[in-house]
Amino acid sequence: MGRPILDWADPIGQGRQPCPPLLLRHPSPTGRRLSPATMVRIHATLRTALNAAVRARLIPINPAHGADLPRPRRPHSVIWTAGRTARWQQAGERPAVAVWTEQQLAAFLAGVAQDRLYAAWWLAALRGLRRGELMGCAGRTTTWTPRS
Repeated sequence: MGRPILDWADPIGQGRQPCPPLLLRHPSPTGRRLSPATMVRIHATLRTALNAAVRARLIPINPAHGADLPRPRRPHSVIWTAGRTARWQQAGERPAVAVWTEQQLAAFLAGVAQDRLYAAWWLAALRGLRRGELMGCAGRTTTWTPRS
């Protein structure tokens, strides 16, 4: 914890403070500005560390308490239309969250029907399992091929 990070903190704990200027001014290592969601995660990490310092009586109060952070916007899902598919194929541009139509999903499942991971594809598509949850299913006890 360096001095520049704590300069923004309200030492007496009066009222909400704006987001630390350090987070707003400096871009990420890739050169892009930090997104509001990233700032919220950084703040949560700092707040947790500073809470531990308060409990250990290293500092009297948590200066991260009550910081006024920008609100992250949740991306809205859109359907893969022919136009969006064309833009993705031509320029690589894709929406943050896109979903398939029933026909697209049926075509995908028909295309992977002979794949050894068909059961995993089916679970992900029809039961909403995420990638990490599917990987948890991929242990030695899981058989993805149908039994006769």
